[in-house]
Amino acid sequence: MEKDDISFKAEKYYFNYRVAAYIEYKNKILLHRPYETSYWNLVGGRVKYGEDTKTAIIRELKEEINFDVEDRKFKTLLFQENFFGNEKVDCHELLVVYHIKVNSKDEITQQDEFTLGEIVFKWFDKEDVKNY
Repeated sequence: MEKDDISFKAEKYYFNYRVAAYIEYKNKILLHRPYETSYWNLVGGRVKYGEDTKTAIIRELKEEINFDVEDRKFKTLLFQENFFGNEKVDCHELLVVYHIKVNSKDEITQQDEFTLGEIVFKWFDKEDVKNY
């Protein structure tokens, strides 16, 4: 979490404002997870104070996978409110998901699975995504 992220902790509670991308290519969806976990998520990150969600997803995709989406058409797919947690903290999250289609010219489509830093990225069949 960085200083300008719209995330904060209050006693046992944690709030997070996040954007993510439903990145689609040939009936597949790109998911990612930290190397040390087994939980797959849509690619994205936290919104910063004063930043709109479209700017946030453009920035996050550039930071995480060096993918430029500024000149592409993409649309809001979902606005979701999530509640989850564990024995240490309860989380409240607001999530905005954008739908982005990519093509074979995009570098991220060249491998079924790849690692950048400590993050694993993998293309999943759309039908299988609900299992993750």
